[in-house]
Amino acid sequence: MKKINIYNFCDKSKSSIRPILKGAYCNNGFITATDGYIAFKVREKYPSENEDKVVSKNGEIIADGSKYIDMDDIFAKYSINGDDILLSYDMFDEALIDYDNRAKKDKDFWAICFINKKAYYLMSHVKKFINACKARNMSLYLSTNKMYNNYICLYGKNDDGEMGLLVQMIVNKELYPHITTYDID
Repeated sequence: MKKINIYNFCDKSKSSIRPILKGAYCNNGFITATDGYIAFKVREKYPSENEDKVVSKNGEIIADGSKYIDMDDIFAKYSINGDDILLSYDMFDEALIDYDNRAKKDKDFWAICFINKKAYYLMSHVKKFINACKARNMSLYLSTNKMYNNYICLYGKNDDGEMGLLVQMIVNKELYPHITTYDID
């Protein structure tokens, strides 16, 4: 299993209205981070003094862990139900290669990914999420949660208790005909 930099999933915006998301939460042998779109919970070692604390990339304690978002609750609400669809990483390969090639040529290039004509995501988020899930040997799922207004998300999980979650963007493809789209079915 490859390491990922959990701090890549913290909120990096300079004008963040949620400064606590600039750090990662250390609890029970897991480190959890989210930027509001992508969340990851991975098993990693950390100093014992960081237990139940939110810690910045430079090691500074930002807050007590009780102030951090209950990511276990979020993972439980938006993933793992009877309607989940197991996805293959291979189904993303062609789109990710094309996206990479186009983004290298045009730094302002952006695209949207439509999965099974149900879920809409920024392609940059999909790339970041897929790469991290692969690195942690996670199975990848598309989940429709009927209890929460048919909210759709991508999530990854492995047998080590690690999870990743990519929440759906609300985008209407017809309203943005000039945006490059990738349809993954």
